[in-house]
Amino acid sequence: MDRDTVVMKRKLAGLPLTVVLPTNTFTGVYARVTPGTAPEVLTVSIGLHHRDPALCVELMSSESVEAAAGYWRDWADALDLPLVAVEPDGSIEIVAEAGPSKSVERPAARRRVAALTNRRPRFLVRRKPGNRSYRPAVFAGEREIIARN
Repeated sequence: MDRDTVVMKRKLAGLPLTVVLPTNTFTGVYARVTPGTAPEVLTVSIGLHHRDPALCVELMSSESVEAAAGYWRDWADALDLPLVAVEPDGSIEIVAEAGPSKSVERPAARRRVAALTNRRPRFLVRRKPGNRSYRPAVFAGEREIIARN
């Protein structure tokens, strides 16, 4: 997984399958609260929510609600996805929209030779363009000589 893609290994009819999805296909970073193993303990699952439930990816699970809330926000910021809460009935609610992207320094623009800007490609510069003012002489009424065997 990286900022742009998620790679999942699944089995389809017993055959291994690799699914590669861009992160912008996910609806958001979800938080699902479920009852824990002990009474009065909650388990919080954080993951990537997709419209197709088979493509949802669980990133982490924790019994510490405060730690999970921090990870939930960090994952959403890192992937530039909205925060989504999954209700016990399975419905989703968008808690916070994706914030503005952090200012990422753009790569330097390609250096362009000033003489070639908005002109012909570099390999054509050495070639001379044709001269439209030159027209071959045409002599009307004369016989054309063609060499044949």
